[in-house]
Amino acid sequence: MNRSTKTLFALAVSVLFASAAQAQQGPSGVVLGAAGGISKFNDSCEGVTTCDTTDRAIRFNAGYGLGNGLVIEGVMFNFGKLKGSGFGITAEIEAKAVGGGVAYYAPLSPSTALMGRLGLANVKATATARGFGFTSTESESQTALYAGLGFAWNLSQSTAVELAWETTTLKFGGEKEAVSAATVGVSFRF
Repeated sequence: MNRSTKTLFALAVSVLFASAAQAQQGPSGVVLGAAGGISKFNDSCEGVTTCDTTDRAIRFNAGYGLGNGLVIEGVMFNFGKLKGSGFGITAEIEAKAVGGGVAYYAPLSPSTALMGRLGLANVKATATARGFGFTSTESESQTALYAGLGFAWNLSQSTAVELAWETTTLKFGGEKEAVSAATVGVSFRF
């Protein structure tokens, strides 16, 4: 980790703890959410003639809000597929993750909040190759950190619209690569 990354991380942690101390509101009770958007695989696409590093992304989350901005949650991500082809073969790698962690909502006003998400997930990469009359599928899983930042707009006490960017890493064939998603979603609080 380089110096500027360490400084940025330290600043983010400081802001998180400072805003936690000042939090006056936040989700309380059961929180359910769903979001959809666009994913981006950080892949150089070496060795293929065509490559598509973007796809659709979906996130579901369920948790419990402590009322001070902190939500303990379980999450499920589907980052879609990285697709490529070349020399008569098509290949795709699908990334899915299931895990748990925390989300924190730092109020900006009574109707808006910055949000952060951090946790661990089992990230599964499934690769499928097709060509010359054959199909081959292999998968590999790893435990990885996931993180996200976003903005929540409270439509009411029980409903919010969320704009978020979330990221994790997947591992396949000894190679690790980042996959991220920009999503728009809704959360319900009970």
